[in-house]
Amino acid sequence: MGTELREARQWLEGQLPGGEAVLCAVSGGRDSMVLLHLLKSCGYAVTAAHLHHGLRGAEADRDQVFVRNYCRREGIPFVTRRVDAGGYAAARGLTIEEAARALRYQFLSEEADRLGLAHIATGHQLEDQAETILLNLTRGTGADGMRGIARQRERYIRPLLLTSREEVEAYAQAHAVPHVEDGSNANLIYSRNRIRHKVLPQLLEINPGFCEAINRTAHILSQESRLLDRLVAERFPPRRRGDDLAVDYAAFSAAEPALRRRVARMLAGQLPVGRQDFSAVHFDAVARLGRGGCLILPRGVFAAEEDGWLLMGLMPAARPPVLLQEGTEWNGWVFSLSEDAPPGPDTVALAPERLVFPLLVGSWRSGDRMADGRGERTMKRLFADSGVPVHRRNSVPVLYSGGRPVAAFGVAVSSAHAPQPGQRRLTVTRRRAAE
Repeated sequence: MGTELREARQWLEGQLPGGEAVLCAVSGGRDSMVLLHLLKSCGYAVTAAHLHHGLRGAEADRDQVFVRNYCRREGIPFVTRRVDAGGYAAARGLTIEEAARALRYQFLSEEADRLGLAHIATGHQLEDQAETILLNLTRGTGADGMRGIARQRERYIRPLLLTSREEVEAYAQAHAVPHVEDGSNANLIYSRNRIRHKVLPQLLEINPGFCEAINRTAHILSQESRLLDRLVAERFPPRRRGDDLAVDYAAFSAAEPALRRRVARMLAGQLPVGRQDFSAVHFDAVARLGRGGCLILPRGVFAAEEDGWLLMGLMPAARPPVLLQEGTEWNGWVFSLSEDAPPGPDTVALAPERLVFPLLVGSWRSGDRMADGRGERTMKRLFADSGVPVHRRNSVPVLYSGGRPVAAFGVAVSSAHAPQPGQRRLTVTRRRAAE
């Protein structure tokens, strides 16, 4: 068996000019230590980046010290950070694995930005690829999940992705590359570990070349997926409608389900948050979206049919209330107050003697209730009955008096605060700020 990782070296030579600066993710395990050694031996200006996840106690402290000391001996720049992966997971409803991954990539991106480095290298190798694809299969996946880990995606590179674990071990022995063992890698509570220790060995017994075979499948699907992406972009060119992406809904709904899923994937990928947390289930739901439908998707994304368009965008954040007075601006609206403005969708009329001043204007709040002609109801129900889709509700100006909602533009006016015939009227009118 070769001990020089020739394929990985050739790939690096073809992708990165000699002497290029690279940030290398280093856990202290064999794969990442071999990658760090390989990059340095190939002449790259490598910086090691180690994240302490706040897990595994003294063992994690040992790993951090080990990598720091190795880098000091070898003259390799070293950066590190400690995070609370457990707390992060609990706060966001994630598994420990998901939280650790998210924090790790956040750390690497931020350090690369701070140091001005264009490339981030991670130590994923051939078996990691097989494990990832099998893990995706257990969750349900489309062609994207079967593509597995990309060898290069944006600034991330994975030089060892076609290198087997045996080759990595042989290189480490030949070059005396030290490493530490992560005790959590044997813990079968983690899904990836169960695949690594229970499932993959069975598949390798059936076919010793299973990892190479599944990698070939991933490569084929990756090529076909890129072709489909190009064809879909040509047939369904996305447009901008305000802050949202849009495609013609009639053309979308008439397309085959596979193309509709691919359109959803394309739109999600062009949003600022990307499609990292999306799965085949989400894209399938968008593909089945009917007229007037609305879906709330991961990372604050919505998909909706509106005015003949399939829209996908980010849910607007709720905006805090501000003091309402003549000329107040809020969320792109300018407000004016008078006693005689004509009625219309951009005007609400209130009985001033029933109000508690000052008035405020802001987004609706969960739990708010307001009485209309049919009794006191939640703002959520009032929005639904008025046909305001979920993804537009935070943008609707709601007027507050004494901390309670008294009107929502285009939705309802509180029956307790609406003027009776012959009574004084305070009319609040909105107009677009650009008008």
